[in-house]
Amino acid sequence: MQQLSLNNRFRLDLPNAWEMTFTSAKHPAQSKGGLQACDVADALRVDEAVNQHTYTWQVTQPASMTVVITIHQRLDQWELTVAITNHSDDLTVHDFKLTGMQLPCKDTALLFPQGAGRRVTDFAQMPAIKECYPSHRCSMPWLMVDRPQDQGGVYVGVHDPQDQCMDIAITADASAHHLNASFTRFPFIAPGQTVTLPPVVIKAYEGYWSNGAKFYRSWFDSVGKVASIPTWMRENSGWLLAILKQQNESVNYDYLTGIDELADLAIARGLTTLGLFGWTVGGHDRLYPHYDPCPALGSRDALKAAIKRARDRGLRVILYANGVIMDVATPFYRQHGKDACNIMPDGRVNLSQINKFNDGTPVIYATACPGSPTWRKQMLSLAVQAQELGADGLLYDQIGVYGRHECHHPGHNHANPMDGYATGRVEMIREIAAHMKAIDENFIIATESFIVPMARELHMIHGFGYGYGLSHYSSGTERFPDLLRLTFPEVVSTNRIPQPLMDRNVAHDALMHGFRQELEIRYLDDVALSRGQTLDWDEAYSNAAGSPPKKQMLLEAVEADEKNEMAKLMAFAQRHSDVFYHGTYQSDIGFTLKSDCVQARAYTTRDGELAIVLMNPDKQVASFELSVTDAKCFMVDTPNGSLAGVVQCLEPLSLCLMKFTKNALK
Repeated sequence: MQQLSLNNRFRLDLPNAWEMTFTSAKHPAQSKGGLQACDVADALRVDEAVNQHTYTWQVTQPASMTVVITIHQRLDQWELTVAITNHSDDLTVHDFKLTGMQLPCKDTALLFPQGAGRRVTDFAQMPAIKECYPSHRCSMPWLMVDRPQDQGGVYVGVHDPQDQCMDIAITADASAHHLNASFTRFPFIAPGQTVTLPPVVIKAYEGYWSNGAKFYRSWFDSVGKVASIPTWMRENSGWLLAILKQQNESVNYDYLTGIDELADLAIARGLTTLGLFGWTVGGHDRLYPHYDPCPALGSRDALKAAIKRARDRGLRVILYANGVIMDVATPFYRQHGKDACNIMPDGRVNLSQINKFNDGTPVIYATACPGSPTWRKQMLSLAVQAQELGADGLLYDQIGVYGRHECHHPGHNHANPMDGYATGRVEMIREIAAHMKAIDENFIIATESFIVPMARELHMIHGFGYGYGLSHYSSGTERFPDLLRLTFPEVVSTNRIPQPLMDRNVAHDALMHGFRQELEIRYLDDVALSRGQTLDWDEAYSNAAGSPPKKQMLLEAVEADEKNEMAKLMAFAQRHSDVFYHGTYQSDIGFTLKSDCVQARAYTTRDGELAIVLMNPDKQVASFELSVTDAKCFMVDTPNGSLAGVVQCLEPLSLCLMKFTKNALK
């Protein structure tokens, strides 16, 4: 039995090439076992032609199925397709796993699109990876194994214009120096049906890892394009996210003076946008999807007037809605839940709960299905309302976050039970974006966490998940946001720092990687800090559940005069908007850096200049050697002002920008 190889960078183990599982065709909650290639080796037939190999398994027991794997070969690339025919009378093929894929991992790095990006080199310590695409755990449908010193590597990805869901799994066999990878699709093949799965493309690339990323981006551009982003969002420095009213009904800010206070805070720090969460009668994470203005905060007219005052001062305002869940205590759920809910295979509603405070009672939510016409209508009405209130955009929370949901509601717009989760939510957002663009072409639609299917529809990402910032959600050793930033440099995304005060390293790291800044005011203690008040640090945030701010980070921010530091940083970013807002991110391409501490990333401007951002995250002066071939540095600037002469060291916790003559990047 063959083991197929592509340039010694990828192997397919045919005896273990696939697995599938079945459910009852009449009762989808009933599992009916499965089938795998290793158990039916005798059923395999091989047909070989020039640049094409076809492997057919004609199986009669324990279930009547035909599996055909076709591999189209080029010198450095395979395109692998799978066709499955279900000959049974009473079984549905629930899922199909393409497995047996092996990638050499000795002296290599695994690049995986978890969140903004993850880079793994210690395979002996790597836990098994199994993530669902598309979700904040897997934002793009591909992975790479990259060799050091620009020796190339291998790209493995699914090229599916519909971006249907799948699970990607990777395990390391460190002793054998290879990774085992699999892609699991969910075709739901009914009796008598044949389904051909979207192709898996394997590409052996040469040179730098960016060549693998650009290979995927080239395919993406062939089937769609990134959404056009209004200029005001492109030039947005970041946002101050504030919860006006919390889940437990505590009020942080009202409409009458509170939004004005938030505007003062944002302007003082150089942030250009307000993100208003918890602005409704239920507060934050309660009574969704009812988003009526809250009488305890003021009237609808008071909210509208406050938004106008903020905009008159040069700010933009984005309102909040959750695009995924509905509170089971609401009239909407009682009246429309039967039409809007995600229905699991056993007929039950998919429930979850959220509790923001240790002394609070969890709020119970039902998950909606984006394939529901009722839910889509409700979501569209929220965008229309936000625009009528004078807001510049609406964020649909969690749309880019959640993993696959199997929905068996007979009245929804999805033939495949997984399509509501996958293609359905894209269609919902596309309809909303098109409707709102016809009303106001500068009104933006945003969500939490980037996923590829939404790149064509959304204008802003609220960073959430692995790699978006030096905060709660990232591991410093494996964090690799370059994967997102280089593959989709046009995408506007914030970093993630659930803190009310700026941390200098977090902000510098965000700017270096091209993320917009954010601050979050969620709790009454956050409000007090933002007003310059002193907290009882032993008691501070003691009732906050989930992810309260890091106290040590806040203490350091208070001592560091964070407001003025952030204002200087944002003024610096604005001085160099050609780099940070209109430049193209190049990762660490185009220069060589030698330093034990200093980090750097490059951009190209529209004028063809090369700009290199350098960051010293240490509390000591750090030296470095920077070289750019065939180019001369003509400018060095920092948030504290320009520098003259050759710069070879950075002050503690500092950032600088160096610009080089045109055509420095080849």
